[in-house]
Amino acid sequence: MRDLNYQLKRLVHQHKEDAFRTRNDRSRHLQLIANQLHELGFRQLKVTSLREKHVIALVQRWQTEGLSDGSIKNRMASLRWWANKINKPVIANDNTAYGIGRRQFVTNSDHSAILTTASLNSITDPYVAMSLRLQA
Repeated sequence: MRDLNYQLKRLVHQHKEDAFRTRNDRSRHLQLIANQLHELGFRQLKVTSLREKHVIALVQRWQTEGLSDGSIKNRMASLRWWANKINKPVIANDNTAYGIGRRQFVTNSDHSAILTTASLNSITDPYVAMSLRLQA
């Protein structure tokens, strides 16, 4: 395990102010970020050596990978948590400073299915068939 990976794992383990799921997701994000920083050529990093150039390189990589804006924002939240814990305000508060767009929640497409008589007659269980008729 690289030094940065280990130090980030310890940092998450030491700060238990959030829910288990949040800490687990944050830990996974930070491990991924540490691996990606290593792949980008940033070697011998420590937990206290986070800089603006690291954040810019990560965001550019995520955008070239085609990640959604929501995924990038989730990873940025983990980066901001890391920067906050080491008392380094190196990350801008606004995601638009890095060219991250707005999150889109709705696809505006209809996913409903139409129940035909033929498909309803193919159901052998009378309770399921009645339930589907009532839902229609």
